[in-house]
Amino acid sequence: MLQYVITVKETQEGLSFIEFVKSLNFVTNIEPVQFEEDTNRVEEKFIPFPKKNGDFFELAGIWKDHVIDIDQIRAKAWPPRK
Repeated sequence: MLQYVITVKETQEGLSFIEFVKSLNFVTNIEPVQFEEDTNRVEEKFIPFPKKNGDFFELAGIWKDHVIDIDQIRAKAWPPRK
């Protein structure tokens, strides 16, 4: 078994990423780690694991607050060539 440590910013995107990783069937455990600079914060956001073989649409809306348009998608997909 492999173990990785991934540091994620505490933003909606970061929490959505953790939610996505939890939904993968080969991920066995995710534990939050508190860094020393965060010791004065007690608050923790909890994202429950989706049910095994759950509905695909349980994750619908995880990008609802992410503002992006087609031009931004195209710019990232096909950057200008030099």
